[in-house]
Amino acid sequence: MSWDSDKEEDNFTGFREDGFLPESLLNFLALLGWSPGNDEEMFTMAELCEAFSLEKIVKSGARFDIDKALWFNQQYIIKSEDIKLAYMIQDRAVEEGYHVSTEYLEEVCHLMKERVSKTHEFISQARYLFELPNMYDDAIIQKKYRTELAQPLAELAGILSASPDEDAETLIKDFLQQQGLKPGEIMPLLRICMTGIMQGPDLMGTIRLLGSAEAAQRIRKALPHFDSIVG
Repeated sequence: MSWDSDKEEDNFTGFREDGFLPESLLNFLALLGWSPGNDEEMFTMAELCEAFSLEKIVKSGARFDIDKALWFNQQYIIKSEDIKLAYMIQDRAVEEGYHVSTEYLEEVCHLMKERVSKTHEFISQARYLFELPNMYDDAIIQKKYRTELAQPLAELAGILSASPDEDAETLIKDFLQQQGLKPGEIMPLLRICMTGIMQGPDLMGTIRLLGSAEAAQRIRKALPHFDSIVG
């Protein structure tokens, strides 16, 4: 729960509002002043009820480690069902202006769940899954892009847009083989086209989620910027 104070520095967003799962926070709080007597850390509610005893409460002061709380939250996010996470972020997606289906959010959660520590990060760290990138990693472009790659990238965009129902991964791999291009030449540039950055979930999974037509649009949008950087 959030806490509003007369002093701005004392305001607290609240764990729920900040993207913590209730079960992860309970697990974390239980271990602040209690030890099960072994190295076990992850407990379900039933397991906590079974293992907890007043005799094992430690007498020394507890240290609240927010990094450990985030670790617990990440573990619980990874273990959670994608559909459960999708329902949890649905309202925030709408608040951010992203009107997508629950099924789409479920796929977003599947792609991103091992890369986030809080539920709201499904959106804040993956806006490229909801809108076109508005910035690109120019350092990577300068390192990886050559003007002679503009034509094959444009051709790939044409193939993807003409075959929206085909398996994009197969289309891309077949195209690279036919063109005699190495994955290391094209894949980093495709990732920049799709997301604007090098960090992110599996590239082919990202393209599958976006769809071939959207992937083609993003390649075409990025190419003029690529040329402006190395031109």
